[in-house]
This record gives sequence, structure tokens and C-alpha cells, in this order.
Amino acid sequence: MTKSTTAAQTVMLITSMLQTANSLMVPLGHTAARPAKLRSSALQLALEGGSEPVVLVSRDVLMERTVEQQISAFGTVHDSAKKQYLYAEWTVFTQRARQEQNPGTMINFIGDLQRAETTSIFVPQKAFRQLSPGNPYAAQDPGGHHEEVQPAQIALRLISCRAQLAEYWVELMPSLLQLTMAGVTDVPTNEATTANATAAASSVAAVDATLHSYDRQLLFGIATKLAARQILKELSLRPSCEHMHDWLKSYLLVQHGNDLTALGSVERLHANLVAQPICIRGGAIVDPQDISLELFQRSIEILECMEKDLRDAPEQTAQFTAGFLESCLGLDFDL
Repeated sequence: MTKSTTAAQTVMLITSMLQTANSLMVPLGHTAARPAKLRSSALQLALEGGSEPVVLVSRDVLMERTVEQQISAFGTVHDSAKKQYLYAEWTVFTQRARQEQNPGTMINFIGDLQRAETTSIFVPQKAFRQLSPGNPYAAQDPGGHHEEVQPAQIALRLISCRAQLAEYWVELMPSLLQLTMAGVTDVPTNEATTANATAAASSVAAVDATLHSYDRQLLFGIATKLAARQILKELSLRPSCEHMHDWLKSYLLVQHGNDLTALGSVERLHANLVAQPICIRGGAIVDPQDISLELFQRSIEILECMEKDLRDAPEQTAQFTAGFLESCLGLDFDL
């Protein structure tokens, strides 16, 4: 093989490599297509959620809603002693739990009640007419009576209420998933006009009527809040997206923080987000419609993860149920 032949082959090889590189380059002003992410596993959801895995947050909210319903049930039947006791114990427990900041431990409240001793609660007597507290003619001692409260019985009620609530939430999941998927398909594309965004904002009242249920909005708000924190977590790892992170955090968790609660409206958040024009944050073009679409997609995955865990809700209290059986039968397995 001659030197001229070898040189010619080298030139052809370099030319071929340059052509391949040019074909892979993204034209100026365009963005390369992002590869699809697979976030369907609970483990991946937990990693993206940072310090708040989806399952643990879902279990805590389920326990909080259970206690709320049980307190309301005691008030409905005018059982003031149990209502007063449960409210006081739950308040102390939640304050301690918030200080520890350990997600997924709210269910331990059932164990605390199971181990608590019988307590006497003073129930003040209700008068038909009550004077103002500063009135000198008001009775100093309104009277009342003491009632015994057995915390173990309240714990049994919470276990039953929790299982029923989890079953009810599972029944709500199909409608929530259907509504969220509709939000994914109904988000306008980049070629949509401002009139379409205004029309989406004007339909907030109709969507709010769909989410009239307290529990539906509660679940939808939790899923959206977790999805927002996942996005913010990823943006915080990219220094170039600092301005984008600060703006989105303020918009989602501060300006529309109430819309992520049970008394708010997630659809109002999305409608207002889509109605905003395309802007520039930190030198990067930000399309609010893409953010809304990403929130919807992540919310779907989170709701599916929550639904799977809710189906196993009765098994999560098995240890407490076994404790009741052991105490009733007088069994001691440590011997």
C-alpha cells in the first residue's frame, strides 16, 4: 500500500467523521428533544421527592384526615369527653412530630393511644344562656362532670376509620386520574393564541365545581405539591436555573400555596399558570404551558403510587391490631 493511498483513506475518514458530527449538531435557536424519563417506580419517586417520599407523605395525610373525621364524629354524637381528649392528644403528638420532621410516623399515634391509660376528662355543663366572660353576674363555676375515657377504644375507632377512609380514597382515584389526564391533553400547545389561555382561565369556575369534594381536592393538592417539589429539586441541582427555580418556587408554593390545600383549587393554579405569557428567566426561555404539562404528568405518577399504597392501608395497622389481640388474650411472646 503506497503512501498516497494511505493519505487518501485518512482524508476520507476525517471527512466522514465531520459529516456525522454536523448531522448530530442542533441548529442555532432550537432545542434538542429531551429523552423521556421513566419515573413509574416508587423508588424513583422517593428519590426525586427528596426528603419526602410519596408513600410516607400519603400515609401521614391519611392519618391526619382520619383523626379529623373521628373528632368530627365524636362531635356529631355529642361525645364531648372523647372529642376533647382526642383533640388534645393529637395536638401534642403533631407538635412533637413536626419538630422531629420524620415523614411516615403519624400512624404511631395509634400505638400511643393503645398504650395510654384510662383518663378522666372534665366536661363543663352547657347553660342555655351564657353571659360574657367579663360580666360580673356570670357564674364563676358553670358546673360539669367527669367522664372516663379509654384511649384503647379510641385507637380501635381510628383503625376502623382509617381503613374506611383509605377505601374511599381508592374509589376517588379513577376520577382524579381521569381529570389529571384530561389536563395533560387539554394544555394548549406553543402555537396556541392568548385567547385560548384566557378561555382556560374563564373555565376555572366550572372545573372548581367538578372538584367540589373536600377529599378530592386534598388528594389532588398533595399530588401537585409533591410534583412541584420534585421539579424544584431538579432545578436546584442546576446553577444555571437559579432564577427559574426562585420564580417557580414563589409562584407554586407561595402565591398559589393555598390552592395546594384542601380548601384551594389546583385547577385554578393551572389555569393561571397557562394564562401567563412566555417569559425569560435567567437568560432561558420559560413556557408556563410546559410547566403545567410537567406538573400534570408527574401528578399522574404520584396518584398512581398513592393508590397502590392505599390499597395496603389495612396491613399497615396490623401490628397495632395484633397488640390488641395480645392484650385481650393475655399473651406474651417475649417469654
